[in-house]
Amino acid sequence: MAFPGIASSLPLDPSTLQAWFEDQRARPERLAAFLTDLRSPRLGIYHEALWQYFLQDYPEVALIAHNVPVRDGGATLGEFDFIVRHLPTQQVFHIEVATKYYLSFPSASGDLWFGPSLQDRFDLKAGHLLSHQIQLSETAAGQTTLAELGVDALTKLISVGGMLFYGAAPCDLHAYTHADHAHGKHLTFEAFCHMPSNQAWTLVPRHDWLAPLLLDSDEGLVNHAELCQQVLLAFEERQHPVMIASLSPCAIKQGVWREQARLFVTPNDWEEQAANVINAF
Repeated sequence: MAFPGIASSLPLDPSTLQAWFEDQRARPERLAAFLTDLRSPRLGIYHEALWQYFLQDYPEVALIAHNVPVRDGGATLGEFDFIVRHLPTQQVFHIEVATKYYLSFPSASGDLWFGPSLQDRFDLKAGHLLSHQIQLSETAAGQTTLAELGVDALTKLISVGGMLFYGAAPCDLHAYTHADHAHGKHLTFEAFCHMPSNQAWTLVPRHDWLAPLLLDSDEGLVNHAELCQQVLLAFEERQHPVMIASLSPCAIKQGVWREQARLFVTPNDWEEQAANVINAF
């Protein structure tokens, strides 16, 4: 997502960032140890934990606080995801983060983007971020909370990553869609099973949704027919869209498989389900 007038990234030095990533690659046990205490398997919690680790470890920023509730009397208005100080400039940022995956749905009342489980929608999430979450610092209770943290001025930043999945029918992008957003396709189980393919495929585990797959072996890769069977079994367990990816051998490193495309395979009646829940939001 991209919101006019609101920052979407920290002003980090590219060379410092590259050096930090190389250090993480050389010593992955630090991040692994940090994630052992993760309190929930949910993707949003995992994503937020990665942000927390980064903001605690990265040399150019100091994490002042995270998940800070803002209370007005007995009522909780919301919480600040992260309050951080950018050390080179001493600028303080209020950062709201999320990772979202939306599938297009052209409806008679206007084009919409739904989360795969139909419990979430792009326009509603964007509206809540813009009108409520990022505005907490403007409330009297929010300003009191910030004062207790020693913060008197800050810059608002919203970072929403993820992917948009286009269907067969054209669908207008939401006004707050980032111009360089990552994207894939969604199609029904029936359409996928009739799609010709000689590629290698895999189901994408939920914690691997955050980045393109890069596998050091072909273990777990299947052909198109085998994947159709795996998707069908997944639907028998849970009638939710299933994320899959096609992969091919890496041209520059033998034995490594690189993701080529990412898709959601939906139950055949997913669009009917989407139409039925529009009025529920």
